[in-house]
Amino acid sequence: DSVSSRLYGGLSVSQAVQSFILSHPNRYPHTVNFKFIAPGNISDHLEFNFGNFEDGSIVTVRASQNNKTIGIAHIRYSKEADYLDVSTCDCSEYTAPDD
Repeated sequence: DSVSSRLYGGLSVSQAVQSFILSHPNRYPHTVNFKFIAPGNISDHLEFNFGNFEDGSIVTVRASQNNKTIGIAHIRYSKEADYLDVSTCDCSEYTAPDD
């Protein structure tokens, strides 16, 4: 297995998130934790299997190739898009440095 044929980790993560979004269109991911277990190969098909935690706000995603787990993701999601905070934070005690 040459280094040039290895699957880039970021691709594994992004495809895990994309598979979650496509499989759960009414859920909005906001936090991803991915554990790399084994190297993947760019020539082999990636398969993703889902399993929910009991509280219903985190899903476990197993990434595998050739029936071998290469990574496990935990994706925390919300059921409403407006749950995600896009507001700015006013930090008035911090000012620009003196010239």
